[in-house]
Amino acid sequence: MRLSRPTSSKITRVSTTTRAALAFLGIVALVLAGARPASAAAGEEKLDPQTKARIERSEKGAATIGVSKYPQVIQQYYEIF
Repeated sequence: MRLSRPTSSKITRVSTTTRAALAFLGIVALVLAGARPASAAAGEEKLDPQTKARIERSEKGAATIGVSKYPQVIQQYYEIF
């Protein structure tokens, strides 16, 4: 199969300066994306013990789920342990 050239007489060329700028922005974005988790971890070190304990309890979730007010159709999907 033979491919033909585009029929449009205008061919857009990207200048070297534009390519360099886009490459630089891409590198900066990758560096900033990689640095973000480190800054989040640093913020956790500043929390007092009470706040850390509250967050830990919250992340564990509820011990039980009360489904008595759910519709009967939904209730049947919850197992009773």
